[in-house]
Amino acid sequence: MNPGKKSSLLISILIFIAVFLTDIHTPLGWTVWVFYVVPLFIVAQPSMPGLYIYAATVVNMILTYVAIFLAPPGITVANALFNRTSYIIITWIVAYFQLQRRNAYIEISQSRERFRQMADSLPQMVWSTDPDGNTDYINQRFKEYTGLPEEECFGRKWASIVHPADRQTAAEAWGRCLQQGSVFESTYRLRRWDGEYRWHLNIGLAYKDYKGRVTRWFGSSTDIHERKMAEERIKSNEEKLVRILGDLKRSNRDLEQFAYIASHDLQEPVRMVYSFTQLLVRDYKEVLDEKAGKYIEFILEGAVRMRMLINDLLEYARLTEAGRPFTAIDCEEALENAIKNLRLSVEESSAVITHDTLPVITGDEVQIMQLFQNLISNAIKFRSETTPEIHICAENRKDDWLFSVKGNGIGMDPAYSRKIFIIFQRLHEREKFSGNGIGLSICKRIVERHNGRIWVESKPYEGSTFYFTIPKKTSEPEPY
Repeated sequence: MNPGKKSSLLISILIFIAVFLTDIHTPLGWTVWVFYVVPLFIVAQPSMPGLYIYAATVVNMILTYVAIFLAPPGITVANALFNRTSYIIITWIVAYFQLQRRNAYIEISQSRERFRQMADSLPQMVWSTDPDGNTDYINQRFKEYTGLPEEECFGRKWASIVHPADRQTAAEAWGRCLQQGSVFESTYRLRRWDGEYRWHLNIGLAYKDYKGRVTRWFGSSTDIHERKMAEERIKSNEEKLVRILGDLKRSNRDLEQFAYIASHDLQEPVRMVYSFTQLLVRDYKEVLDEKAGKYIEFILEGAVRMRMLINDLLEYARLTEAGRPFTAIDCEEALENAIKNLRLSVEESSAVITHDTLPVITGDEVQIMQLFQNLISNAIKFRSETTPEIHICAENRKDDWLFSVKGNGIGMDPAYSRKIFIIFQRLHEREKFSGNGIGLSICKRIVERHNGRIWVESKPYEGSTFYFTIPKKTSEPEPY
């Protein structure tokens, strides 16, 4: 038993003895016996065991009755018994309520201790204030973070650790919540013990009584500095990305304009070279020897290739600028028009072209037709010795249509599956297969304009299947 309990118990015993001695030397009828209740209040302290309250009440009852028979005569014994019995009943009632009050106090104390331990174990700073917003509690984390003693954080002194640039905003937000009793949520910087300011998310909730009046505020401050820094880096990177995309769009636009103008301006010199070379052959054929004739033949072939290359480059550059508004497209009709445009190639190669039922999509009708035409033309060009067989189908997926154009041609090494979509990239010698290596680049650009993607699956001598997707919900891209 600690010294406090011992002293309380000793005082209670001495009071019992003093009151009893006084009671037995005082005539019946005097109310000295009411002082027997004093020890009851002393032992009812939360630090004393609950059993002491019952023990004090029993001792109180015994001494009260014993004193009746030892005290000098006064009122009748019957009256004394009645008075003291009434007093004993009241004493037991008082003892009961004292015990309940003591237990409630202990329960509250234990609850507060549990709250304190829980709050001190949290990584957040926890605080509470009175209804006017004056801080009256901070947890251990708060003390460790700020390095300040409690008294320097109580009241409104907490504002001193808020960053000067955030102080007014934080005070105004806190003031509005105090007036309205609404949830407090604000982000601002708090000074750490080493002087560094770190971003915190601060949240406060009002505790209200049954009448709706705010009686307390409970809140926490969570360190979000790393997240805030990451958000700022992301924002900065997004701004840089927007600038880079803007620069890229301008560069692409300038490059397209340059390619268009350059290609257009080159047509006339090439035409002149071709025309004057033909005139040279016609007018001086008899003068030119065999060697000169071969040189002239090389010039004419080069001029023809140059003219084809310029036309392809112009077509590629016009893809974006010449794009039409997106409309509903019947893919079967677009495929039919593409096959009509390739009628001579189809007849010469005896190609067999089949297709499944094709959907209606949204896009540029001319470009979708050109997409089918280029892929079919590619399948015919790179055919094997057998009759070309080309099959077109479409798969209905959740968000898009997956088209495939399958041919039984010469196929290719999968290692080149990306290279073939790069402009002017060729896998075969010009003498073996004609063209400038731009057809699939145009296909890629058309598909990308429709917010889809294109790829190929192929193996040498086993044919190739070109896949491309067209989203069901597609919007026209922003112009470069």
